Amino acid sequence: MHCTLLHVVGLSSTDIDTDALLKDVGSYAQVVRPFTLTFDRPAVGAVAVEISGWPRDPFAGIVDALA
Repeated sequence: MHCTLLHVVGLSSTDIDTDALLKDVGSYAQVVRPFTLTFDRPAVGAVAVEISGWPRDPFAGIVDALA
């Protein structure tokens, strides 16, 4: 299972410095405080099955830092 933080329409893997992204994510993961993420019931979206995560605040902090 994975938790996708953000979908960016119109970008491909060639548009992104994957090595830098992985380095940034790894550095961030070392300093973020652990928390329990609880998933809501799944909803069928236009391109994926979407599941909201709670509590929103720590999850939103990760999204903000990595986006």
